[in-house]
Amino acid sequence: MKREKIIKIGDFETIIKFTEREQCFTREDPGKSLLVFDENTVEVFKGSIRDDKERETITLPAGEKHKNLGSVEAILKKALHSGMSRDDVFYGAGGGVVCDIAAFAASLYMRGTDCILVPTSLLAMVDASIGGKTGIDYEGYKNMVGTFFPAKEIRLCIGVLDSLPENEYLSGLAEVIKHALLGDERLLGLLEKERDKVMCRDPETVQAIVSSSVELKGNVVGVDFREEGDRAFLNFGHTFGHALESSVGFSRY
Repeated sequence: MKREKIIKIGDFETIIKFTEREQCFTREDPGKSLLVFDENTVEVFKGSIRDDKERETITLPAGEKHKNLGSVEAILKKALHSGMSRDDVFYGAGGGVVCDIAAFAASLYMRGTDCILVPTSLLAMVDASIGGKTGIDYEGYKNMVGTFFPAKEIRLCIGVLDSLPENEYLSGLAEVIKHALLGDERLLGLLEKERDKVMCRDPETVQAIVSSSVELKGNVVGVDFREEGDRAFLNFGHTFGHALESSVGFSRY
């Protein structure tokens, strides 16, 4: 299985890399980096982030209710006060909330600076980080404010999934099953045949289902970047789910 692939999204290219925890935040180019975590994901990477005078970090409160303008403003202030330029890079390390917020802030800072995403949930690996949708919730509406801004790179570390609560892992599996039903019979067969390995989070099996899901979503968004056609099929299940989330103020479900 390839450890690296490139997906083309509109005029952009996103490099997908399977990597180890210690390499999630390495940067070969000179310049500053801003690492965006939440209260949960900063613990996941504790001990694997090297001290670097050119690296800044910011830790946001965890949860959907913090996917708002206040969090974006905090990131932008940190970048500005750290003297970051358009040639520097934002990292978003977390689930879908952190990935969406960090990428949105990157798309705004100096009209767009590079963004590298390090998704830490299965759902973020196969869905939220792929395809260039960024945004925040606004006035009670899910993802009402945002941009289309694909990440420069997405770094996938399967090992971090061991820290996921069972319900979060199952939530990501639901998205994988959705992708299989939408257009990957081979993936569906793998899920059925290797059910036990999938459920016990066998690293090789999980990497295989993540790789297939990323490829399927990449193929769809590659031909319909702005959701004017086939990309709408990826909302299979989301329309009802987002309405449910909004109805309870992004707190209960």
